[in-house]
Amino acid sequence: MRVLIILLTFNLVSSFSAFAQSGTYELGWVIFHDSTQFSKSFMIEMERQLRGRMDLELLKPNVVEDYYFYMNVDQPDSFIVFRNGFAFMEVDIYDLRSFSKKSTICWRTDSISELTTIHTSEVSWKNVQFYFTSNLPREEYRRILVPQVERKKGEDGFAFDVSMYLYTYPDISFEFYFKSPPDKFDLEQINLELGEIKKENESFYFVPVKQYGDSFHSLLGFNNISTDYSDFDQNEISRYVDALLAVFKRLGESDAGELIESVRLM
Repeated sequence: MRVLIILLTFNLVSSFSAFAQSGTYELGWVIFHDSTQFSKSFMIEMERQLRGRMDLELLKPNVVEDYYFYMNVDQPDSFIVFRNGFAFMEVDIYDLRSFSKKSTICWRTDSISELTTIHTSEVSWKNVQFYFTSNLPREEYRRILVPQVERKKGEDGFAFDVSMYLYTYPDISFEFYFKSPPDKFDLEQINLELGEIKKENESFYFVPVKQYGDSFHSLLGFNNISTDYSDFDQNEISRYVDALLAVFKRLGESDAGELIESVRLM
């Protein structure tokens, strides 16, 4: 499941693509499930403006890309509600936990007479403005953007920063950030070191680090461990976190660790 989410996310941040048979369009971080209801420029403005609104609402730059948010728009135009000079529509927003929340977006235009049809018209930022309403779970999202476990370079012998967002089990995505762009040999070094760690501890399994666009990712999982985080007792959580920290501390002690600036687990 986690692999699917990662691949979907990379797909979402790619350029505009269409699936003509289904009428579905993926544009940036938004999936339009019935794109025939909207003009192309309206969809472009919705994606662009709401991406910027997310940064402002959650108090982080690039929050959509960095924390794997995406939005489903699957309501036909009959579900657009017009009230007090705004158009309202319900959407589904997915966060880094792969949880979905219903939220309401709205838009307005300077010409009230065009409000009921502007979603099918050619538009620009000058004549349509998009917003989130009060039911966007701002505080909940801000909380989950804070690492649950964090180690800084030089702290307890760590050679690079480590941040953990422990919401997906049993497979955890690594994101590697390097001091300079790694080449194929650099990635082989890291994968060899991870392979040696795996040999010494059969409870781990790794997917080799690979490049996806401008990012470098791997997956780590634990064998014989509960797949439901809610079932863990505190001692089990502690062992799980300690085991993950040990992996990165060991990696930092190797030659391969000198290449790494930070690692984030999602």
